[in-house]
Formats: sequence, structure tokens, C-alpha cells
Amino acid sequence: MGYLRFAVLSLVVVLSACGHSRDSDDPAVRSTGSAPAAPLPPVNDDSPMPAALAGVDISGLANDEKREFFRIVAAVNSPCGEAVSIERCIRENTPCPTCRHAAKYAVRLLSEGYPADRVRDLLRFRYGSDTAVTLSTEGCAWRGGAMARVSIIEFADFECGHCKAAHESFDTLFEDATIQSSARMCYRFFPLEGHPNARPAAIAASAAMNQGKFWPMHDLLYEHQDELSPAAYLTFAGRIGLDQARFVADLQLPATEARIQRDRTEGEGAHIEGTPAIFVNGRPYEASNDPDSLRAYILEELVR
Repeated sequence: MGYLRFAVLSLVVVLSACGHSRDSDDPAVRSTGSAPAAPLPPVNDDSPMPAALAGVDISGLANDEKREFFRIVAAVNSPCGEAVSIERCIRENTPCPTCRHAAKYAVRLLSEGYPADRVRDLLRFRYGSDTAVTLSTEGCAWRGGAMARVSIIEFADFECGHCKAAHESFDTLFEDATIQSSARMCYRFFPLEGHPNARPAAIAASAAMNQGKFWPMHDLLYEHQDELSPAAYLTFAGRIGLDQARFVADLQLPATEARIQRDRTEGEGAHIEGTPAIFVNGRPYEASNDPDSLRAYILEELVR
């Protein structure tokens, strides 16, 4: 059962992005261009199980997952920059509260079937000193709570099937009242060169943004992803109540496309190699895009 869960999850993770670099098929390097760390040392199944860590519940893990947990927290450094492992940070009751949050994140990932090396990489993306990213939100189309504590930035492509799946997950996620009030999301354009309809669709969404109708256009573009065309964009404009003469004029404006190129350039500067590329509170989100995983991650951010 554990192997099957791991195999299915691994397949989902590997297939979760459009257009990642030819030189980097590892999903751990997809968004940031950072090389994954060396493999963790092997598990010693003959050694006694370490004592529990205060405040970290591992009772839901199988015995082999518990051993993997202790191997991970002994090998990964404190997220507060101290020269100690997460395990020592907790056992010695250092002033870094993030150590316990990181340990709990590792427990959740293991319970969801992630292999130990992948858990270690995901911990680094979320807490590492070298993975924080500063991204502009100027001119963003936002959804969610205006005063939210959790900021999500998504770079996406309207012709990317994985972006459509992420869009459906975010739609489900934002039906949750807690998420609506505690998180806000900014969409950034990142049309991929291999998708001929991606940039024209982005231009249509950018033109709709000029009339305050980005999200209705965004939804129709993903809903009709297999029908993208200039005629479809005009139809969508009518359906969402745009001034069509202005929409057609805005499609030709240099500023409409410049917004897309600005996003694309900033994404390249952040070493994005595939879509969707999601950042939560300035950290690359590289775990599953299913609504339950995203919701758990956001709720964890709220208690940090």
C-alpha cells in the first residue's frame, strides 16, 4: 500500500508542469533552477527508534515513515540559520519556533506519500535561506482577502493543461471561507514559447483587465482551453459584458502586451522553467497542487 501511494504521487509530481527545461526534468529544480541536494544517508533499520520530539505528532506514520522522519530532521538544518539540525533545535528547545513547524510539515508530507529525499527538498524550498524570492505584485489581478496574511503568486500559461488543473484547484480552494479571508492570489502571465495560443490568450486577458474583468476572462480561457482563437476571445468578451470596441482596441495597445512581457521577464529572472509556477509568501510551492494540499499549506502559514 505504501509503495503504491508513493508510485502514484511520484507520477503526479513528475507530470505537474508544462514546458520545464530540457536540461532539468527533476521537478525539484523546475521553478528555481536550484540543484537538488545530495541524497540523504540510508536508514538504519536496526537502530532503536529515537525518542519523540516534543510537540510533533508522528503517531499517524508507519514505522518505516517514522524512521524516514527522524532521518530527515537529523539531516536538515534549522530554518532559523542555526548550525544545528531541526531535531536538535527542537530537543534543545532553541528560540527558533520554525523548527517545529518544519518538522510538522515533514510529517504531513511523509503521510501523503512523498519519499524522504523529496521531503528534504520541499523543506528547503519552504524554509531554506537560499530559496526566498522577491516578486513584484504591481498591476496584479488579485482574488481573495484584501488584508490576507498569505500571498500567493502564480505564473501560468492559458494553453498549459497543468495550469488548467491548478486553476480548478484554486477555484475549489477559494470556495473555502477561511481561505477567502486569509489568502489572496495574484495571477502573472508566463506564456510558453511552445504554445502558439498562449500569448494571444494572455493578451486577451490583459485587455479584459483594462476593464476590470480579468478573472471572468481568465475562467473562460481555461474552460475553453481547446478552443482558443481570436474569434473565441471576442465571444468571451461579449459574454462577460466588455465594451467590445474598447476590447478590440486594447488588444492592439503596446501597453497590453507589455504587461505580459513584464511578467514573463520577471519570471525568467526568478528561474521559472515551467508552469504553473506558484509562490506562497515568497517561497516556491513545489508540492501537489490538489486543493487539500494547498489548503493545508496555507493554514500552516497562518500559524507560523
